[in-house]
Amino acid sequence: MLTGDSLTDSGVTTISEDGTVLGRSGDDSLPGRAFVWFSFGLDGGADGRTADLEITGSKLNGLWRIAALVIV
Repeated sequence: MLTGDSLTDSGVTTISEDGTVLGRSGDDSLPGRAFVWFSFGLDGGADGRTADLEITGSKLNGLWRIAALVIV
């Protein structure tokens, strides 16, 4: 996942499932015009499954920014 903002600061973006943190963009906020890639694992099993992911941000009432999401 690529997170950040071309205009303003952005908080830490966190991805969770069922209360378990799967990935985080770092420990500190990003300044404007900065971006960071981070990855997380999610196993769908042999038959696949539906995942209910929660995306939260650490600033501005929990707002988050996703610039790109790559699924492999």
